[in-house]
Amino acid sequence: MKRLTSGILVFWVLFATIFSGLEPAASASIPVEYPVNPMPAHTGGFGEKSCHSCHSDFELNPEGGSLELGWDHAAVRPGREHVIRMSLTHADMLRAGFQLSARFADGPHAGKQAGHFVASPTHHALSEQEGISYLSQSLQGGLLTKPGQVDWTATWVAPRGRHRVVFHVSAVGGDKDGSAYGDWVYVSEFRPRH
Repeated sequence: MKRLTSGILVFWVLFATIFSGLEPAASASIPVEYPVNPMPAHTGGFGEKSCHSCHSDFELNPEGGSLELGWDHAAVRPGREHVIRMSLTHADMLRAGFQLSARFADGPHAGKQAGHFVASPTHHALSEQEGISYLSQSLQGGLLTKPGQVDWTATWVAPRGRHRVVFHVSAVGGDKDGSAYGDWVYVSEFRPRH
């Protein structure tokens, strides 16, 4: 009897939803902000989407802000650690997030994972999809460094041998309303010397 009652209740909820013109909440496809661990494969590199695929109210790389990407060495040092620096600015953002990848730029392994990231548990989250590692912000890592700006650092260990590497990053300056609307998205690419 309990199963029958549950079935009738589900039927009436669906019936009321369909005929009231509302969409069921479970089927709503409104994307939300990712304060931590965004969906992988959204750096904008090698044909991937960027954060702009969801946070699309404004054009990509809008005026009034910037995303800079660089590091601490003049060239890739095989097998060694490198500190990558990212800086996102936009006067109106209240929270921020990023996703970063490192891949071989060319040759037989073009587009494949290059080296590996060393994630800080307090500032980073690490995910993987199809053999590519994606570094992103943790909950704490999404906090602004100062009004209108957030600075991130990441440690990356270069692969052995001499290879051209490319870093892709997509970053969101969020308005902190818990939705994908009203946010600013920037993408950047960095090809260090080898």
